Amino acid sequence: MITLLKEDKNIDSEIINSIVCDMQYLKINDGKINEVKENINYIAYVLKHFNLFGSNIEKDITYNKLYNHDNKIDDDISKITYVNYLLKLNEFCIKSYINMKNLILKYLYTIYSAFGYSISFDEKYINYIIEYIIDSEKLNNILEENKINKIKKMLGLFDEYKIEHINMLDMYKDLSVATDFKKIFEYVCNDKNITINKLYSKNKIINSVNNNSKLGKYGAQDLTDKYYKYNPLVGRDNDLKKIIKKLLGNNSVIILGEAGVGKTAIVEGFAYNIKIGNVPSILKNKHIISIPISGITANTKYVGTLENHVMDIIDYAKNNKDTIFYFDEIHTISGAGSTQNNRIDISNMLKPYISNKTIQIIGTTTIDDFNKSIAFDDAFRRRFDIITLSKYTENEIFEIAKYYIKIKEDLTNVEWNIDEIILKDLVKLTDIKNYKQYEKINNPDTIIKIIDDIFANAMYNNRDYVLKNDIEDSIKENEILLSNKKKEFLNSLYTNEIQVKKNNKILKMYPH
Repeated sequence: MITLLKEDKNIDSEIINSIVCDMQYLKINDGKINEVKENINYIAYVLKHFNLFGSNIEKDITYNKLYNHDNKIDDDISKITYVNYLLKLNEFCIKSYINMKNLILKYLYTIYSAFGYSISFDEKYINYIIEYIIDSEKLNNILEENKINKIKKMLGLFDEYKIEHINMLDMYKDLSVATDFKKIFEYVCNDKNITINKLYSKNKIINSVNNNSKLGKYGAQDLTDKYYKYNPLVGRDNDLKKIIKKLLGNNSVIILGEAGVGKTAIVEGFAYNIKIGNVPSILKNKHIISIPISGITANTKYVGTLENHVMDIIDYAKNNKDTIFYFDEIHTISGAGSTQNNRIDISNMLKPYISNKTIQIIGTTTIDDFNKSIAFDDAFRRRFDIITLSKYTENEIFEIAKYYIKIKEDLTNVEWNIDEIILKDLVKLTDIKNYKQYEKINNPDTIIKIIDDIFANAMYNNRDYVLKNDIEDSIKENEILLSNKKKEFLNSLYTNEIQVKKNNKILKMYPH
């Protein structure tokens, strides 16, 4: 998390150990405890400087616990009060930090793109910028007061630290704010003795594919330039590491996996990691360009048209060395564009360029489709490294479901008030073995669709919170789940732990 400002002393190990003991006593899970430990100095800073949540009693108990060695909390009610407040602060700190970081990155990329440069932003530079923005004295050396207030308001440093949702189109138009962020960044570099010229890419950035006449007409999209409000990938760290290692060798990759296991998500997650600079330095200036096969094959009834379309892509790759092309459903390029009179298809046209590393490709497809088409073409298949995604474990699906629920809560302003035990049962219910035989979709796709339905039911009934009735309706309306499995789940729905009521002050426990 963010480094602490100099004016605040670090919370010492004795207090941290005391907090950990209290959280363990209340059976908070280890992952959440470690998260709070990691963020504790930033949590303390936010508590000290901003008026957040709850009553003065909650704040006073938490403040005294963090800053006073002798302040011990013996009764359970007070422990629950301050641990609950700590957890709320921790969730807020993570969310606000990610929002601030993403917004600053977006502005900086925008302004440097306007000057025609690509620049690498290591996370430590963004931390420095956030420190300077929070510390008004430092910022006064750079900008006028009205500009400082505008930036602080945008980043949520007023109005109880709530992040203001910025319209991205308006943001692009307002280059004056981007220029202010550039001033702060360059002042930080000067103050920290960072040579900013070393951060610039030697080459000017590639044109946005959406505005490029050659690729834009095929429906191309730069996934690296896409705005991600949330990380599109949860888990899959080992799989992503494998893909990155293959790409570092300038190889092309095909990702295999059953429908719904997250093949597209891992590609978007890779693009997101490039965007935030969380990749090896050699990949930091890469652009992932997604092109639909249908876009390439459209309007190719005349001889030679398909070849021209493919050569547009090859020419783009030659002129923009930092491009990796992404083809979803890559099996469809085998045979695509061939006719009775012309047996040359897209795969045959690409073979020599993949071999000599002119073009680098990531493709995704299912194992069945791979075996039916690509597996039979040895010459095409051997030009790719194959990475097979395993299915997520039940625990991983549960974590993805919790993450997705947080996203839905943020997007819909509908609160999920259902106990975690019920969510775990939902995850078990959405396993593929509980679906009718003709359905071949897998988790996390299935649990995400059901969560969407549940939130939709709450919104349809004009509620800002989810009830068990919403879950019940969603399961009853699901036509692809086996009837006996639906019945078992619905019977257990109301016999599980009592639903956490809306606005209940009692701490929601995180089971081990």
